[in-house]
Amino acid sequence: ENAIPYYEKAIKAIERFNGPNHPRLGFPLFALGEVRQAQKQFDQAEALYRRALQIRTAKLGSEHVLLADPLMGLGEIQLARQQPKAAIPYFERALNVRKSGAGGAVRKANTLFALARALWEANQDRARALQLAESAYHLYSQAGKPAEKKHYDVKLWLAKRGVRPKT
Repeated sequence: ENAIPYYEKAIKAIERFNGPNHPRLGFPLFALGEVRQAQKQFDQAEALYRRALQIRTAKLGSEHVLLADPLMGLGEIQLARQQPKAAIPYFERALNVRKSGAGGAVRKANTLFALARALWEANQDRARALQLAESAYHLYSQAGKPAEKKHYDVKLWLAKRGVRPKT
């Protein structure tokens, strides 16, 4: 919350000196979207994520790994709105751009687990949802201490669905 004025100031400065569609806007737009999402201001967060996605897509193309973060944000907003079917395409696309492994194992695991949750909550391809969650579990396990909580969260999510991850 304390970061809001800094992100807003950065956005205004970049727009003023470089124009409204400059690639440098991608990060502060995304970061401000995360803050707004955490505040449950979903409409504002969605607009910020969409703008970051549009700018990054125009500059980097439709398959660049930097598209994954705003796509994840858009998907998480749909889950928060209890619209898991609407979240699935965002998570699928984020997973597709992260297939190369760029962005790191934890981010890929985040994407796998988000897609698993959306599929499960939408009652679509639950077998795949469990497989994705298990893959996320193993990636978090490999990440070690920084991902311990997420590792535990996935383990608990799987256990609630009667699955014990293979070690």
